[in-house]
Amino acid sequence: MSPRLAGAWLAALHFCCGLVVALDPRSPHDEGLLMFGFARSLGEAFFPCLFLQKIKPALALVYMPFARLGLAPYLVAHLAVASAAIALVHATARSLGHARPWLPALVLALSPIYTWSGMVGVSNSDGVACIALFLYLLEARKSLFFAGLVLGLLPWVRYECALFSAAFAPWVLWRQRRLSFLAGLVLWPLLYLGAGALYHHDALWFVHFLPNVSNLDSGNEVWIAEFASHGPKTAIFTLVAVSPAVFFLLLVRPSRLGSLERALGAFAAVFFGLFLVTHMAPRDIGPAFTLGFSSRYAVVPVIGVALLLGRAIEALEAEGEPRLRDTAAAAALLGVGTTLRAFALAPLWGAAATGAVVAAMRGGAKKIALAVVIGFLVLVPIQMRDEVLLAFPVADPTLAPIAAWLEENPIAAGREIYTNHQLLVPYLARTQRGPAARARFLLAVDHHFELVHLSNPANGQRAAVLDAIPRAVFGDVVPPEQLDPAIVPPGTVFVLIDDARTKQILPPETWGQKLQPIHAGQGFRVLVFSG
Repeated sequence: MSPRLAGAWLAALHFCCGLVVALDPRSPHDEGLLMFGFARSLGEAFFPCLFLQKIKPALALVYMPFARLGLAPYLVAHLAVASAAIALVHATARSLGHARPWLPALVLALSPIYTWSGMVGVSNSDGVACIALFLYLLEARKSLFFAGLVLGLLPWVRYECALFSAAFAPWVLWRQRRLSFLAGLVLWPLLYLGAGALYHHDALWFVHFLPNVSNLDSGNEVWIAEFASHGPKTAIFTLVAVSPAVFFLLLVRPSRLGSLERALGAFAAVFFGLFLVTHMAPRDIGPAFTLGFSSRYAVVPVIGVALLLGRAIEALEAEGEPRLRDTAAAAALLGVGTTLRAFALAPLWGAAATGAVVAAMRGGAKKIALAVVIGFLVLVPIQMRDEVLLAFPVADPTLAPIAAWLEENPIAAGREIYTNHQLLVPYLARTQRGPAARARFLLAVDHHFELVHLSNPANGQRAAVLDAIPRAVFGDVVPPEQLDPAIVPPGTVFVLIDDARTKQILPPETWGQKLQPIHAGQGFRVLVFSG
């Protein structure tokens, strides 16, 4: 296989393997469903939704034509973007003179968070893909205008990626001193923020209506519980889920890095540092950047991690003499792993792998060293598969049993079906199961809260997005104000999954005596409203 084609082959393999998940009707994640609905909502109420920063407008515009075709076309397009980024990383590594440009591409392809996001439609992979495109345009194509354009729109692809734009925009301007880059950089912000100012009649609308409100000050019990669950175990798990390659970064020689790689390394160190602080505290850095809320947010520096790993291996090859820092790196990981062994064994495995790679390189066994690196990248996520699949599920096990029960039981025939399962209505529609036309989603309190607090009531935006976005995401919905025992039809079937939002949607003091349980399945309950 030609070295030039290694990236394309890796991308193609990643895409073909990912299709197994993307085409499974049980596969979409609720966050992936949200991005699908955001893109679809532009066809329902274009300007009100476009100027709602919550929908990630730059990304929604890209996926709008695919989302209008349906959920499956969106998921396939989303996976294709994630896979294409692998080829871009390979091309960038080649342009930077990497001896093994396939290795950084492989690191990205094997990142658990990145691969999962790409397969199930979650937009975190899109932020990374845009960073890959920016680096490719900057280094491989030397196209400063388009590199600036991508960097300028990146915060409206994934809002935590604004940290990347804030770090690299001044760095590239200082290094290149070219007006073409500056012109590309400001084009989208000027057009989008300027047009939004006209729409909102407010020059500071982007400050008054932020892209996110999921912070502790909101008082939302679901978010507070999520923050409170963080600690050393979740912090280590997050680093491994970004890429096990993080454990090899202690072998990096800064003196052997190019200027771009040094900048990426510094960004990765600062970003991971901030993320770990927010995980361990726990608190958010926000409200625009809710680092600490989910492990998905930590994937932003993964391309930097990938490129640095390639350089670390090259440095070991080039230096025949032992280095004290290599021993210190393995010892540091061993110390961290011993201290935190009650939470996770990954640092101990990292210490062993680091020592094995150094020893193999010192002995001239390059193939063995590479085998250890690749094996570590593959085997650590497999070893942690239970935790990985719990945090990043690829198929919802409740969907098929719920659909089967609804089809087989006469009590559900002809009745409206209310559910708090975010994926059930799209699943029934996608599989053309019988109850699809009668199923309605109970819009969660936090969904409604965000749309209300991030939209403008003065110009009609709030009313438009409350109508368009829930319908585009979930299909037929029951908003909180309509969930009243006085207006719910008697005999309505409620299909409820275990969810922290349930008691907010259906307070026990109001609904407890009116919902009669008739079936308890694995992970779901069926109840009938008695009126």
